[in-house]
Amino acid sequence: MNKIDRHIGSRVRLRRKILNISQYSLSHDLEISFQQLQKYESGENRIAASRLYEIAKILNISPHFFFEGLEGVLINNDQPKDLQKMKAAHVMSKIKNQKVKDKIINLIVELGE
Repeated sequence: MNKIDRHIGSRVRLRRKILNISQYSLSHDLEISFQQLQKYESGENRIAASRLYEIAKILNISPHFFFEGLEGVLINNDQPKDLQKMKAAHVMSKIKNQKVKDKIINLIVELGE
């Protein structure tokens, strides 16, 4: 597996989870098998540029999103931090109360300073 393919796949998974879209639903929209999407998200299979553009359209994001943070991955392969970010984004997407979300974000910002 290539580090770049893993990174792009993880970004697809992150955006899908943020939007609370199932693998089944996204694979259906892309007209590919559920297993193929899993291979894309794990980085096991490389995503063609045309397919990545299609995924970006469905996930309502710029294709640039999939490449954000790539420099850090290539330099130090910081996978645990990426996993933590994905978990945090997934948990935040489940919180329905916007005031609670805002308070959590403000807390994170304060802790980071």
